[in-house]
Amino acid sequence: METVVLPLEEVQINERLRISGEPIETLDQEVKQLRHSKIPIVKVWWNSKWDVTSSQFCDNGYWVKTFQYGSDVNDEDNNAILSARRNGNLYTTVFRSIPQTHPQFEANPKNAICLLSKASKGDSWLWHRRLCHQNFKDMNKLVSKGLVRGLPELRLSKDTLCPACEQGKMTRSSHPPRMDTNCQSPLDLIHMDLCGPMRVESLARKKYMLVLVDEFSRFTWIEFLRDKSEAAERIIAFIKRTQVLLGRRVRKIRSDNGTEFRNAKLHSFLEEVGITHNFSAVRTPQQNGVVERKNRTLVEAARSMMAHSGVPQQFWAEAVSTACYTQNRALIPFVRSKQSNNEMK
Repeated sequence: METVVLPLEEVQINERLRISGEPIETLDQEVKQLRHSKIPIVKVWWNSKWDVTSSQFCDNGYWVKTFQYGSDVNDEDNNAILSARRNGNLYTTVFRSIPQTHPQFEANPKNAICLLSKASKGDSWLWHRRLCHQNFKDMNKLVSKGLVRGLPELRLSKDTLCPACEQGKMTRSSHPPRMDTNCQSPLDLIHMDLCGPMRVESLARKKYMLVLVDEFSRFTWIEFLRDKSEAAERIIAFIKRTQVLLGRRVRKIRSDNGTEFRNAKLHSFLEEVGITHNFSAVRTPQQNGVVERKNRTLVEAARSMMAHSGVPQQFWAEAVSTACYTQNRALIPFVRSKQSNNEMK
């Protein structure tokens, strides 16, 4: 690294170094001392590659001259090709793109593309649209590597978000994680969902299965239906039968907004016995994720058993019933539900 400093004439810098009109080569740390001192420096010539602001100039054989109120860039013949004014602690200048057909470019193309300048807002957004709304990071990579013919050597940047990108690239945000339940005993909350129609009827000519899951214990019940219209009657019968067998009351049920759950017959029964019916938001099955996940678990287990045994597809109902029976006794995830699970068997 070569650093040359020209301070004022006959100025005492420190005890070791006394500067006259002749240029004196100094070390980098001594230059840093000059920066933090109160000695006014007339002119500093930098030709060091570690200087970020002038590295591109130095790599191409240019000289950066820094003054108190500005900075100049000269070529090998000491011709000024760039001037900048000091604004606080920054040296700023304005660039514009010069086409290759411009006379100045033809006269000295090296000076016309000596560095990568910042593009105007209009040029940045124009190339953003031309490149099919490519992100600006990848666009600048194309510029730096020269991979696109005709793309000017400018640093592309954005000052705001692209409205078209916001509309075309939007995605649905992830659903927040499920919070811990507030249920303190079995049958406080029953999740229910109707799965079907299945592509193949069962041996009993059933095409739907009604899945009911207890929130507290995760105990699961399965009801097979021929048609969706049977759902209301099966739910009413299930609630009555379960309350008698367990000696507990069902307090709340939760389902989606399907007509098999939102109908006058089921609504009047729930109002009569004092059971609250909660519905998940439209197109948001995550709010009833307990039973949605149970549907998948049962169907996957049934498919695996049928694929291994090679039985016909008509036995899907028997396979689901077997999977439900086994999982009720093997896949109870909560320690608190161990006693309640034994109670429900």
